[in-house]
Amino acid sequence: MPKKSDVVKDYGLLEIIENDGSLKQEEKKLFRSLAKLFQEDFKENLKKTSIELDEKFQTNIPSEWRKFLNHTSIKNFLDGYIYEDMEKKAIDAMGGDNGFKESNKALKVKQVIDEKRKGEDNSNIVVMLLPRKPKNY
Repeated sequence: MPKKSDVVKDYGLLEIIENDGSLKQEEKKLFRSLAKLFQEDFKENLKKTSIELDEKFQTNIPSEWRKFLNHTSIKNFLDGYIYEDMEKKAIDAMGGDNGFKESNKALKVKQVIDEKRKGEDNSNIVVMLLPRKPKNY
């Protein structure tokens, strides 16, 4: 049985590639290879550019990484994880002790996320601003 550290989590990226009818067999083969590398450190790799991924994995094919990251089905899939993370950070910021200023920033971020998702999510966020308690209370 492989050690826990030897097992790479399956985030569903390989399935997206397999089910993408617009990819030719050669492209699928290349994208599967890149996806396996990408999934080794999925959370960190979500933040990287094609050039950074090429340097990290020493593949010498930054243009292929760029095609991979910008291919419609892969981009939509990765964007889902990115927007999920952004939304979580925005919600956390709204609940923090930094008051209205941080809530306002968070709402702007949430608005951008919602626009990117194009109606995929029907949730609403309600922001209530309460006055701060007096220090001697």
